[in-house]
Formats: sequence, structure tokens, C-alpha cells
Amino acid sequence: MESWDGSFEMVLRPHLVLLDEAAPVVSDLDLREAGVDSLALVELLVSIEETYEVEFPDELLIGDTFRTPATLWAAIADLLERAGRQPARG
Repeated sequence: MESWDGSFEMVLRPHLVLLDEAAPVVSDLDLREAGVDSLALVELLVSIEETYEVEFPDELLIGDTFRTPATLWAAIADLLERAGRQPARG
């Protein structure tokens, strides 16, 4: 089981159009190869900000942040911690 909460995968999965529905979302999945193009990335970002009530600062709006589920979750967890909230796990 991955270290992110259930909401993260629910927000992420609809954007993984090239990933088989039965395939697990693993931490090192390449999000671009799974179908997250530039339009999907913007939609994903909005969904994450609404779900977690965070705002991504400009310094996190880089390719490395959105490279894999693990890198994206690390950014979300950091934003939650900066806001004084603990990310849910598992």
C-alpha cells in the first residue's frame, strides 16, 4: 500500500487515461506516460487544490513535482504540513 491517503488516488486516477483501470497506482508511475498531458495537469492541479484546500506556490509548478504520484504526494504533504495540518496516510 502506498503512503498517500485515499482521496489522493481518487483525485489522480481520472487523469490516468492510459493506465488500465485494474492496474495499481504505484509511487513511481510516470504520470505523463499514464496520460497526464498539459490540460489534464491543470485539471489535476485544480482538483488537488480544492480537495486538500491548499495552493501550489509557483516554485512547485515544475515538471519534477508532477513526475510521479510519489513526487506529487510529497508536495501535497509538504503544503499540508506548512498549513499546520497532517496529511492522512494509507
